[in-house]
Amino acid sequence: MAKNEKSVQIGVFHILKSVMDAKAKPLRRLVERGDHAAQEEVVINERISNLYTYISANRYDRETVRDAEYDIAEYENEAAAIRQHIIRGVQAKKDMEHVKQFNRTYYGVINGGRLEQLQKAFRVIEDKITKLDDRIFACQVNMNPDERDADTVAQAEEDIAYYEEEYKNLDARRDELLKEIADLQNQK
Repeated sequence: MAKNEKSVQIGVFHILKSVMDAKAKPLRRLVERGDHAAQEEVVINERISNLYTYISANRYDRETVRDAEYDIAEYENEAAAIRQHIIRGVQAKKDMEHVKQFNRTYYGVINGGRLEQLQKAFRVIEDKITKLDDRIFACQVNMNPDERDADTVAQAEEDIAYYEEEYKNLDARRDELLKEIADLQNQK
């Protein structure tokens, strides 16, 4: 019965994941539009500022002042619309954080067992590498021909070659495990 409940919970997570993915697409578009609107807002505000400067420089020419005031009114209306896009973009960014949090939880549940296995294997390899480091050091100590006999030095040279090869293999496997762990932890 417990296994059936777990598979139902995983099934629910898969359904929720598809719902969150569907909600994330329009949120991404809103974020992009908000970011673009923020850039537009700077340009519009600069234009408005320039028009106010123009008005103050040409205050005696009523016709050009009226035209500039009309342009300012249009730009301010445009700025208000842009501001709404920015506000929606900011809210969408906040909502995207919820999507990211769900995705972390989802992948934690889905990949949790695999991640634990990889981390356990990583710790085992780290222990083996530590032991090999100790053995390599011992071989290096035994390779001094002034302190050891020729047979001990020869045996140490053979052993160190074997240990270094084993170390190289374990190091490569450790790198593979680190990559797999990082991939599982960074899934989006």
